[in-house]
Amino acid sequence: MTEQVSLFDSLERLSSPQTRTCPEPMEMLGQDFGFILYSKRISGPREENELVLQEVRDRALVFFEGVFQGVIERADKEKRIRLSVPADGGELRILVENMGRTNFGPYLSDRKGVTEGIRFGNQYLYGWTIHTLPLKDLGGLAYGKNVREQLVLFELHGFENPVAQLVDEAILG
Repeated sequence: MTEQVSLFDSLERLSSPQTRTCPEPMEMLGQDFGFILYSKRISGPREENELVLQEVRDRALVFFEGVFQGVIERADKEKRIRLSVPADGGELRILVENMGRTNFGPYLSDRKGVTEGIRFGNQYLYGWTIHTLPLKDLGGLAYGKNVREQLVLFELHGFENPVAQLVDEAILG
């Protein structure tokens, strides 16, 4: 028997939101591993343009108005996501996964998250709400059945010692 819960519906149980003018990497917010979520309401209308994550580390899942838009990875400099913003604006969410650290040579300072800024076309976006998600304690989550319509969720499997895992259907299919 598997029970599930949406990550986005569980944010307040996992983390306290922090506001920043610019996106900041995990380490600047006292986090060393896990995920970090950047959220911002973008005013509209805006014509279609490229969303640019400057120096994302390591993999970002991008959602606009709750709809998955794509994945941008550190190693894939060619990947582009284009958005248009309706007249009433829309909610942009960027979930960044820390996939490990480079621990040798000149790359010892390997900050995670969005490390330089986020632009819509040539315009930097300011005024972010950030949730740090180290995922150390998942005990407060309210699991249920039939949550599968969500792209990012946790699953609790019926083992003697329950295990929660992040399921990323956007990537896994």
